[in-house]
Amino acid sequence: MWGKTGGLGGGVGCDCGARTLDALRYELGIAYSKGGRIAMSITVDGIPQPDWTPDNPGSLLIADLAKMLVEGLASRPKPALAANGLAENSFAIWRFRRYNENLAGVGLLE
Repeated sequence: MWGKTGGLGGGVGCDCGARTLDALRYELGIAYSKGGRIAMSITVDGIPQPDWTPDNPGSLLIADLAKMLVEGLASRPKPALAANGLAENSFAIWRFRRYNENLAGVGLLE
């Protein structure tokens, strides 16, 4: 459980949740790194034997994957921000522009 055990290290805080079944471990959350927020959802399935201990193989694999993701993504430079505070290449800007194009196409936006 990468969030609850502090397995991300390096002063990275997080909000996360975990779910388990006999052969499945699932965690999702947001890591707050110096490079920005990182949303993650990691599932491990096909665990051969149920293991409900905190250091079971599925949870350890999830912790390792989460740590690799944070180390790799947190070191990337942040994208430049537009005047509205959103990254120029963000989905929100793309969607806003697309929405305006659709309104203009039906005569609702001049």
